[in-house]
Amino acid sequence: MEIEILSVGKIVLKRIILDFNGTLATSGVLIKETKDILEKLSKAFDIHIVTGDTFSSAKEQLKGLNVKTIIAPLIDQITFKLEYAKSIGLSNLVAIGNGKNDSLMLKYAKLGICVIGKEGANLEAL
Repeated sequence: MEIEILSVGKIVLKRIILDFNGTLATSGVLIKETKDILEKLSKAFDIHIVTGDTFSSAKEQLKGLNVKTIIAPLIDQITFKLEYAKSIGLSNLVAIGNGKNDSLMLKYAKLGICVIGKEGANLEAL
């Protein structure tokens, strides 16, 4: 998908990497409307959910959706998420998250979007 951003210009986006808790889910439960949105987005983008999976619920909550679910290790999730983002290509990547462990992938993706939902957002992610 090609979009134009004021003062940035045209960019082409092919993949989306998302956090789970606080971004797509609250307290480990997928937000109701999110499932339909992910289904629609997966028709135009490769979707990757990379999560620390605090509530050990991500794989079950995302079952049946056309997304890749990656569970980050407990140690150094911020680096893991950035390295995973690099491995799928930063140049056409949208990163979406709200936590400290999302901050570097948000910074280095072609387009980074910080979500401020019920669980808030970490200052470093902003």
